[in-house]
Amino acid sequence: KPGGLMFPTTSIVYLAPFTDAFLYSETISKARFWQQTDFYGVDLSGLMAEAVDHNFGQPVVGCFDPRILTAAPVEHAVDFSTISIAQLEAFEIPFSFVSNYTGIVHGIAGWFDVHFRGSVSEVTLSTSPFGQKTHWYQIRFMFKNPLAVNVGQTLHGKMRLKVNDQRSY
Repeated sequence: KPGGLMFPTTSIVYLAPFTDAFLYSETISKARFWQQTDFYGVDLSGLMAEAVDHNFGQPVVGCFDPRILTAAPVEHAVDFSTISIAQLEAFEIPFSFVSNYTGIVHGIAGWFDVHFRGSVSEVTLSTSPFGQKTHWYQIRFMFKNPLAVNVGQTLHGKMRLKVNDQRSY
């Protein structure tokens, strides 16, 4: 309707553990270049630890098959009518995941839904791996050291998010 307004009103951030041996192998392989002790006469091996830290410190942005998730996601609600800028700039999401599988957890995946309650209609933008693909994709945070878990085992922790200069976390 002309003259109607629509702003994001609420959002839910989702986090869930995932397994992806191929992605892990690909990520560690990028660092293995630095294991060389004789690269044209130069020992690069002293940089291996830094290369691993760098590669595993980079979030992986892209769509993924939701079947890689190893537990139900936790939800972190955001109410844009009450939250302050400072609260959006840095926050923590505590999690407690109960594993659905015995296997290896390679990291934590994340996505979000944003709800727009307008003066005329309501719309939800979902970036869920269970829904249609969007250009926002999903994100995966890789563990340098994957975790072996058993079915029913609980993983506890918290994800700390802090805004950076690129208006991302």
